[in-house]
Amino acid sequence: MYALTAAEARRVDQLAQERLGIPSLILMENAGRSAARVAGEMLHQEQDPVVVLAGKGNNGGDGFVLARHLWTAGTPVAVWVIGDLDQTKGDARTNLEILWRLGVPVRHLSLVQASHLEEQSDLRRDLASARLIVDALFGVGLRGDLTTPWPGLFGYINQLPAPVLALDLPSGIDADTGRLCGAAIRADVTITFGFPKRGLFLDAGREYAGEVEEASLSLPVDLPEELGVKGRLLSSEYVRQLLPARCADTHKGDYGHVLVIGGARGFSGAAVLTARGALRVGAGLVTVASPSDSQPTVAHHLVEAMTFPLPAGEGGLASEAVAVILEHCLPRADCIAIGPGLTTQGAAPELVRALIENSPVPLVLDADALNCLSGQADLLRKARAPVAITPHPGEMARLVGQDISVVLADRAACASEAARRWNCQVVLKGAGTVVAAPWGELAICPTGNPGMATGGSGDVLTGIISAFLARGLAPHQACQAGVYLHGAAGDWAARELGQEAMVAGDIAESLGRAMDQLDWDHHDLPEE
Repeated sequence: MYALTAAEARRVDQLAQERLGIPSLILMENAGRSAARVAGEMLHQEQDPVVVLAGKGNNGGDGFVLARHLWTAGTPVAVWVIGDLDQTKGDARTNLEILWRLGVPVRHLSLVQASHLEEQSDLRRDLASARLIVDALFGVGLRGDLTTPWPGLFGYINQLPAPVLALDLPSGIDADTGRLCGAAIRADVTITFGFPKRGLFLDAGREYAGEVEEASLSLPVDLPEELGVKGRLLSSEYVRQLLPARCADTHKGDYGHVLVIGGARGFSGAAVLTARGALRVGAGLVTVASPSDSQPTVAHHLVEAMTFPLPAGEGGLASEAVAVILEHCLPRADCIAIGPGLTTQGAAPELVRALIENSPVPLVLDADALNCLSGQADLLRKARAPVAITPHPGEMARLVGQDISVVLADRAACASEAARRWNCQVVLKGAGTVVAAPWGELAICPTGNPGMATGGSGDVLTGIISAFLARGLAPHQACQAGVYLHGAAGDWAARELGQEAMVAGDIAESLGRAMDQLDWDHHDLPEE
């Protein structure tokens, strides 16, 4: 399933008109009619009053079509146009004039009037009596932060009891990044037209969009591919195709050996969680290599995994540990996960560099392994084998040498640029984790919840991705499947325990349920 930027969505519409001859008026009609169907489903009864808040552009035009369909079906509708009515042109104007001829109540507020809500008794009365509010104000065209009157109006709407249906995306949310543009309308349901927009699944967009429904505009499903769209929204159907079923005639060696390096004294739990994540998604063997002074603690908490003591030094690994890993641990591994609980002291920076330059098997770098690369991430380009990095925004900011606000402003763009620059897979965590590949492909994960913002959650993810790499999945596939199942497991844990009570170990323990909800019958590993 594709996830489009605003520019890509406009290009798809343009292509539909130019190549297929579908008039823009038909596209607007299809959008508004689909939205009217969803609006009807949100009403308790047909006579419940609806208020449509419309802007001057095409998003407002979609709202006008919705209003017409509801009105002719017998639903009371009041339409309020916010902004300069004279600027409503083209298809939107055509549909507005139809409303006038039908006798639908259409009222208008200038931006100056809308900035004084306390004086707008008619609008406040309509909103107070509404059983549904339709947000048709901005759509995908919004850029920059909103100023008066929008923050005040949006805040007022968000306090009302009526549910909100947003058309294409909630007003105030950036279509590309999911960023909150100063203020936004909080929707209960968002109906997205044609193809989903990226911003619905990223950062604040995830919270403000509510439940997302797709509406077909009767466009060919391969139009985005024809335009070279690289953004994908992960789904269970897609992930199902990535993971091979187990054969009847099989043994543990068929499922890869993951080597986890980390778990220094005081941080042993991080390596334990990584190992559990790898085991729970089917790794055949897992070995945790940790400093000798913490190895007994790691072994105590892991029954199914092996442990290996490394020479310990001040605060972590001694310099002798580098040779031990390269000579004794590396030859047996199919994938190496390094960083959880590693610390940046002692030989850790030397070891990270040595593995990047010498490992013949895939690497997953997380946590302190990434911190060891701060300011010198270009070393990743020297890797012999595929590399995946799994930073949170703070770690990414240190890697790229910028303030975290720059990363948070557009995580998708930041991850894509880093993947291209460093020739590696980038898993940039957050609300809507993104997976970026060096060749430009970007995947957005819709699973997961705020309860996963707990210590150790990322360590479990590192183990999952490492296990899939050890089992032979291509790097981008391993990262995509890993983030989706990690989020799905977090959703299972939240349902059972609540978001406040869940901890990282609960995510690992819920991986079995998350994988069971995929259909394992008769699918093969797809080609890269």
